[in-house]
Amino acid sequence: MRLHVFLAQAGVASRRQSEKYIAQGLVRVNGRVVTQMGVTIDPTKDEVQYQGKPVFLSDKRVVMSFYKPRGIISTMKKGLEEGQCIADIIESEERLFPVGRLDRDSEGLMLLTNDGKLALRLSHPRYEHEKEYQVTVDKTITDDQIKRLKKPFMIDGYRTRPAQVTKSDDKEFTIILREGRKRQIRRMCENIGLQIKKLKRIRIGDILLGDLKSGEQRIEK
Repeated sequence: MRLHVFLAQAGVASRRQSEKYIAQGLVRVNGRVVTQMGVTIDPTKDEVQYQGKPVFLSDKRVVMSFYKPRGIISTMKKGLEEGQCIADIIESEERLFPVGRLDRDSEGLMLLTNDGKLALRLSHPRYEHEKEYQVTVDKTITDDQIKRLKKPFMIDGYRTRPAQVTKSDDKEFTIILREGRKRQIRRMCENIGLQIKKLKRIRIGDILLGDLKSGEQRIEK
C-alpha cells in the first residue's frame, strides 16, 4: 500500500494533504523519515508514525456531522495564528479529518471521517454528490438574477455546472451544487451584483444538518 494512501485510510488527512506531510518530513516508517513520494508499506509489518505518534488502520469507521460555526477554520491543525479551527471544538477519540471545506465566513454542515476512501467518494466532483446551501443576500433578488444563478459560470477558467436555485424569500434562496469550486457561491453572487450576508450548508448527499446547532456534532450510523 502506498504510504499516502495508508495515512488517508488511517484518518491522518486526505491523500493530497498526506503527500504534503510526507514531503515536509513529518512521517517516519520504521523509525526513518520518509520524504519521497511513491513509497509503499505493509500495514501488517511496518511501523508508521506521524509527528512522532504511531498510526494504525482503524477497524471502526466513523462519520461525524458537525455544524461549523462562522469564523472557524476548516482544518484539524491546531495552534493556528488565524484563530480557532475544527479540531479546537469537536470531541472524538478517533483521528478524523474533514471531507471538503467551508470557507471561514460560512457555516453549517461539515462531515468528518477516519475513512479515506469514503472521504474521496464524498468530496470528489466526479461522484456528483449534491450539496445544498441556504443563502441570505444584501438586497431583494430579482427573477432574472435567479435565472442567471442557475446557468454555468466561468470561475478561474473553469465552466461550472448548472445549479438548482429556488427563491425562498425576498433576500433568501437555496442553491444545490454538484461541485465545489473555491468560494463558488460567493463569486457567483458577486457576478450578478449580490453580496452574501449569510451562507449556510444544510445538506451533503443524503446527510442533513437537521437540528444540529452551531458547534454541535453528531455521529452518523
